[in-house]
Amino acid sequence: MKIVQIITRLNFGGSSENLIDLCRKLKEDGFDVILVYGGDKVKQFDFKYYYLKELKREIGVLDDIKAFLKIIKILFREKPDVINTHTSKAGIIGRWAGFFYKLLANKNTKIIHVPHGHIFYGYFSKPKTYFFIILEFLTSFITDFLVALTENEKMETLKYGIGKEKKWHIIPSGVDYFQKLSGKDIREEFKIPKEKIVVGSVARLEPIKGIDYLIRSVKYLNEILKIKNIKDFPIFLIVGDGSQKDYLKKIADEDKVKEHIIFAGYREDVYDLINVMDIYVQPSLNEGMGRTVVMAEILSKPIIASSVCGLKDLITDAYNGYLVEPKNSLELAMKIYELFKNEDLRKNMGQKSFELVNREENGFKYYSFEREYLLYKKLYMGA
Repeated sequence: MKIVQIITRLNFGGSSENLIDLCRKLKEDGFDVILVYGGDKVKQFDFKYYYLKELKREIGVLDDIKAFLKIIKILFREKPDVINTHTSKAGIIGRWAGFFYKLLANKNTKIIHVPHGHIFYGYFSKPKTYFFIILEFLTSFITDFLVALTENEKMETLKYGIGKEKKWHIIPSGVDYFQKLSGKDIREEFKIPKEKIVVGSVARLEPIKGIDYLIRSVKYLNEILKIKNIKDFPIFLIVGDGSQKDYLKKIADEDKVKEHIIFAGYREDVYDLINVMDIYVQPSLNEGMGRTVVMAEILSKPIIASSVCGLKDLITDAYNGYLVEPKNSLELAMKIYELFKNEDLRKNMGQKSFELVNREENGFKYYSFEREYLLYKKLYMGA
């Protein structure tokens, strides 16, 4: 079976990393897999791939037409049994290219789309959002199957009339449950005293991740601690890189809280960094699932996260953490304070996180890559 995977870009993020892992496993398992991607050109892969410089996240009529035509050409060359598109832009262009390929080649190729979260809030202005909703609605009619990472992502998308219930499958983005910690002393590396509580987040430093609201919460927390006459203060550990890096540092400087914040930059030892955190925060404006939240739960961390999309599948409010209103730095600060002042509550919620994320289904951990691969394989073979 030949499967063509299409994605807009391979930036540092969950959807990109997960797709590369999926392609490798498919090849290892005897499938003929081809990856088509755009954005910035990255390293070579040990499976077949095409790089299209015209396939970009931003709308550009000329580049979009070129990408569309090049994808059709690739499809005629490869003659796939399955076309699996990922993320919004590649999903629109790739699925319509697939539709015209099927029409012209008279092939029964199946078209599958994985949004990796939706774009119906948190990303664009209202007019642009409505435009994408209309495009997604129309394109759903030429799509054989749709894949959501979580139940909430599926239900929120269905509210917009995109796809029918029977077309949807839920396949979480798998993580490595058995990742070994390196044993490196992160506290020593960043000169964090052993008695300090660490509040942390791992994310691309982009607007959708809401890290600016976490930074602004530090000022509110400072005011709360002063009112309570508490002199101790946690360390905030921000892991990741992106377009907002300088802006976030500017906020910390303007709010006079930069002494409490460590910007660790992009790191590959994510488990080691999450392991040192006492409280994990995911303040995203929108999130399909949240792979780093799953990692934090595997490491028994209490979670504070925005009450949006797929995050609501990972956190039960006041059980294994707190769900807060997105863009609300004051509420974030209040929930951080609740966990900061109460060690027993942190441990209890952390244990509940561990129990929640370690449930099994299909003989595998629910959020494991092994289960994800099994579900994709079944979907491809049945397509």
